[in-house]
Amino acid sequence: MICCFLSALVAAPILANGQVVQSVRVSQEQGQTLITISGEQLPRPQLSVWKRQFLVLEFNARFKGNGVERTLKTPHAVKLRYGWFSSRPPKVRVVVTMRGAPPYTLEQTPTGWQVRLGKASVVDAPTETSPPLEPTEEPKPQRVASTQSAPPRTSTPELTNPRAVASALPAPATPPPAPKPVMVSLDFVNAEIGDVLKALAIQSGANIITAPDVKGTVTISLSRLTVDESLNLITRLSGYRYEKIDNTYVVGTAESLKAFRDAHEPPAPPKPKVVEALTFKVAKPTEIATYLSARFPGLKITPSGEKDATYLLIEGDAETVEAAKAAAYAFEQQLTGSVE
Repeated sequence: MICCFLSALVAAPILANGQVVQSVRVSQEQGQTLITISGEQLPRPQLSVWKRQFLVLEFNARFKGNGVERTLKTPHAVKLRYGWFSSRPPKVRVVVTMRGAPPYTLEQTPTGWQVRLGKASVVDAPTETSPPLEPTEEPKPQRVASTQSAPPRTSTPELTNPRAVASALPAPATPPPAPKPVMVSLDFVNAEIGDVLKALAIQSGANIITAPDVKGTVTISLSRLTVDESLNLITRLSGYRYEKIDNTYVVGTAESLKAFRDAHEPPAPPKPKVVEALTFKVAKPTEIATYLSARFPGLKITPSGEKDATYLLIEGDAETVEAAKAAAYAFEQQLTGSVE
């Protein structure tokens, strides 16, 4: 019985002699954080979560090197610690402080074990953030013969040959043909002018309107004429006129056409206003103000409110103010009977 117990104590560390944790790597791939533990003959670790924050992997193995603690900046982990946990029996622990509670999986790799934290997303190139504990030899660069061949030669005309260059140039684009004018034919006897113009608008597709003062009858027989030619003959025959305003033909008298144009023209912008201060030698500003108000009702004329003042203010557009200024001084000369 005692022999069996001693043999068990001796056998426990011997079983772990060939099982060694050599390196721990941290990388990111497909939106996941990868903790890769590499070594020799590593058995499946005991995986547990403590306080929903610490992911613990415990290996029945020895550890090669010193314990390590480092801060991580991955979406799923903030800190990593690994090293000896106990020497008898030999145990190595890898503790990951998780960010939140990400899902995790444990997978076996050719050199050990790997824990994946988080859900896989878009495939990204793995970014290693923790170097291995032992340096590895970098592969020597090899010279690779270039397989790029010269670009194929294309048969292009020589630039020194004018005829070849001219033949290689694309032909100029042909402009689209101008639209043909619509031709109309009308035949009316003692018909109202409004009905004739309506028939002309229907045949040609043109916009034609008539003024309220367009009245009377006409007799016409027209064959294959344009809209302008037809309107010219109809209006001359009936004594009216027509104009094309924007994309519409307007038929009426000279007065109605002018009124139509004035109604559709944009109003003139207001003239800028100016203020003039007029001073007088003899005449009273109130007398000048009364005179100017009658002649220029559109101006704002303000006599000075001061007692015995000899000036007044005139406000309005520059042209009218200038005319009022000349009229004011002329009126003062008439009052005084002097000529400057």
